[in-house]
Amino acid sequence: MDIKCVVCGEPWDAYGVTHGDMEPWQAALFRVGAGCPSCEGVDNGWIPTTFSDVENGDEDPMIRIVLAETKADRPTWRMPDPTVEWSCACCGVDVGTDANGDIYVGQRDAKQYGSMLDMDREEDYAPHIVAGQKICVSCVETCSECGVETCNALSVGPYDGLASFPHPDHWARCVCVDCLETLDSDDDDSDDDSDDSDD
Repeated sequence: MDIKCVVCGEPWDAYGVTHGDMEPWQAALFRVGAGCPSCEGVDNGWIPTTFSDVENGDEDPMIRIVLAETKADRPTWRMPDPTVEWSCACCGVDVGTDANGDIYVGQRDAKQYGSMLDMDREEDYAPHIVAGQKICVSCVETCSECGVETCNALSVGPYDGLASFPHPDHWARCVCVDCLETLDSDDDDSDDDSDDSDD
């Protein structure tokens, strides 16, 4: 069965409307008489004249009858804004869902945006909570010794829970302040031992 667009009269397969012929947000607007992907809500002068012109599949046709008659009340044909669920405290990137229920990443910084979009796993879009701050996967750092998460870009002091430091023995790794102090203490102990052996 076809459902006609009440704006332009274009027929659409009822099953296809919700199974791939339209994006979910388009199907929702189509069902309430806002238009279709063909006309995008732009009136071409077509006027429904029979009940079949406003047939709405399993939905109530009255919605489409009313909107066919009262054009001023039709919703605007545009993709609804995404829902932002959280923002990274470091780079400011917004993460949420778009009108189709897909993951949305809002562009604040081009490099950050690209790195977030390259992530393949849905869990990569969940915030990492570091010292009470929500941090994205691209901004969070992990201590190579104990695994605690940090974000040095937000740190204002060595003991604020965000600070990281270069690993004293591996330039490409970072460590948290607790592990740095432990490593420094171990180095001091080994220096003392070597001094004792010289006596």
